[in-house]
Amino acid sequence: LISSIFFSFSLFDGLNILGDFGQFGGFDFFIKNLSLSYHYESIQKGVINSNDLVFFISEIFLFLFIALTVLKTLKR
Repeated sequence: LISSIFFSFSLFDGLNILGDFGQFGGFDFFIKNLSLSYHYESIQKGVINSNDLVFFISEIFLFLFIALTVLKTLKR
């Protein structure tokens, strides 16, 4: 439970906070762009952007693929 909470927080807001530090040079924007809260900010304002939708759909497919892979390896 604790590891799941930590992982969810790091995906939602942790990467955004990490990108705000400014210690990574050109990678700051890339790190902030991986954060869920970065993409959710415009949706909170009522603006539906295609970049944000593509990000959320790709996240869904990524985690479904990971779950399917884990289930296949556990089935063997």
